[in-house]
Amino acid sequence: MMDDNKQLALRIDGAIQSASQEVTNLRSELTATSRRLAELSVTEPLIMENNQHNTQGKCAWVFILILLNIL
Repeated sequence: MMDDNKQLALRIDGAIQSASQEVTNLRSELTATSRRLAELSVTEPLIMENNQHNTQGKCAWVFILILLNIL
């Protein structure tokens, strides 16, 4: 019985550590995503202005979307 409790405690401890690491990873991803979105919101007006002046603006959006999928 005591061994069963120790094994259960070890499994729970491992699960908690794994969950904690996953939360850390998700926070890091969220921070990076927020940073990228902030960068895009700064450059978006420039891209929109380029769209009005030439037809290559669509290519810029496609490029940005490709970069987002890569990063």
